[in-house]
Amino acid sequence: MKLPFSEHKGGFRIYSEMWYEIFKKECGKGSKNKKIPKWILKHNRRKKCLDSIIWGDGHDRENDAIIGSVSEQLLDDIACLATSLGYVCTFWEDPTRRVRLSRKLQSTFGICKLEKIKSIRKIQQKIMVRNIEVDGEHTYVAKSKRGWFLTHNSIFGAFAQESFRMYDTRIAGSITKKGVKYIKDLIYYIENVLNYPVLYSDTDSVFIDIGGDGSFNNFKTKGEAAENTVNKYLLDMAEKEGLKEPPVIEFEVGFKKFLLGKKKKKYAGHITYYKGRPADEIMIKGFAARRSDAAGETQKLQIDVVDLILKGGTEKDIRARINLSIGRIRNEKIDVVGFPKKLNMELHDYANIQNYRHFLWAIRYLNKKYPPGSRPFVFWLGNQMPDGLPGAIELEVMLKRKGTRKGGEKSKTRKYYKIDRVPLDTDEELDKWRPFIDWRKQTYNMVDRKLGAFLDAVEITMSEIKSGQKQQRPF
Repeated sequence: MKLPFSEHKGGFRIYSEMWYEIFKKECGKGSKNKKIPKWILKHNRRKKCLDSIIWGDGHDRENDAIIGSVSEQLLDDIACLATSLGYVCTFWEDPTRRVRLSRKLQSTFGICKLEKIKSIRKIQQKIMVRNIEVDGEHTYVAKSKRGWFLTHNSIFGAFAQESFRMYDTRIAGSITKKGVKYIKDLIYYIENVLNYPVLYSDTDSVFIDIGGDGSFNNFKTKGEAAENTVNKYLLDMAEKEGLKEPPVIEFEVGFKKFLLGKKKKKYAGHITYYKGRPADEIMIKGFAARRSDAAGETQKLQIDVVDLILKGGTEKDIRARINLSIGRIRNEKIDVVGFPKKLNMELHDYANIQNYRHFLWAIRYLNKKYPPGSRPFVFWLGNQMPDGLPGAIELEVMLKRKGTRKGGEKSKTRKYYKIDRVPLDTDEELDKWRPFIDWRKQTYNMVDRKLGAFLDAVEITMSEIKSGQKQQRPF
């Protein structure tokens, strides 16, 4: 689109009635009414907007940037934008309102005023809020006309995050300690009063064995009775501690058969009871079957194997299903055997750029482009590369700060990094690279690593499946 414009010392002017109306609506008219469009606050390239604002209305320094404006809305939007990118924001007036963005994600708790909490109450009426989510982290605060609020289910995460203005591990620790106490007391009550074994627990869940045949009626009778008894116990405990609102436990899911992973919040089960109604479905939590960065074949294989284990499939059926995947991995399409990797920002905006070296290598030597939002598929490489392509890439990395004084200079150096993976985009590219892909390693990461927790439950190992033989066990 060609638009008439003129340059001047501070930038340039565009002459267009259409763009005038667009900017007036989206960005406000006049210095007191400036604002950032809402769609920019969610855009994956919003850092470019922040950089432009600093360049135009701010003062950029080594460790921070200061932006001044008479528009309260603009500074609030800048704080929202900057916080979502992980910056620490501080406001002050002298007399123009200004905001300071600290690039060093550190605590500013020492300059805050500590006050006792006067009250905690529910807001009954509906209000519009805007959530702020730090990339790669969780939602911490919400903003409304009443001010900034910590969301109720993320207070621990906020106070434990260094980029939060009121970062304090003492507060985060006290929240954790209280939660742990409730869970421990609850487990003791369930095991010693209700006499139900506790199989697993985490920050907000307790899994118990109530016995019986695993039917809906069994869970309806025993499970809901346990819920009422436990909540009465929690109410009594809260009254003793002076809490106005006690924690509440809900009997949510009944599993006929249950598989527990080796790590927290990784489990699968055959559901026959779900929130008071009958069910007949498989639930999988925390495994590759529910991860967007897992290969398509891995997701299908996990779901099928779990379904066989939980619904009474034989060992022969499980072996056959796994061998079917292993046998066809080499010849499948890219979206079936590749590991999808979504890029949420420009490559050079990632802090640990060496972890994305295979993308930089592909840009440099394969003439690739990976703008934000790209979702190529990653494959593990063997020891040989196609003719003319290097097996390493030289990157400029930042060394640790020299000295202990604030403001000391950082030093840069160049290092060579081995390329052990390649990002590909199409089936045609995959066909050209098939001879150079380490299919043994690709299979290991797709199958072996993703099924161990399930196969342990039925006493099968991947080596037994690949060899077709049953190993002798000492017990």
